[in-house]
Amino acid sequence: MSFFEVFNEFLDKHLDWAPLSGHYKVLARLLRRFELYRQKTTRTKFTLILNDFDSTEIERFKDFVINEPKIYYKYPSIYKAASDVVETA
Repeated sequence: MSFFEVFNEFLDKHLDWAPLSGHYKVLARLLRRFELYRQKTTRTKFTLILNDFDSTEIERFKDFVINEPKIYYKYPSIYKAASDVVETA
């Protein structure tokens, strides 16, 4: 299963009813945009893998979040592709 399939399964089983489920969906979309950004900037088939999400990758994710307003204008296709990463009821 992919990272996002596991994420959706978690939401379905544990948080679909919870008030915080919306926050988790926002996080999933943010992580998907990060994944797409890494694919575009490294020209690789970068895929988020939970066991590989180490301190270096977390630092890259933090930098992505900080610079996201600039990234939005440079890579608008990322934002179109990331909208359907979480399943909504």
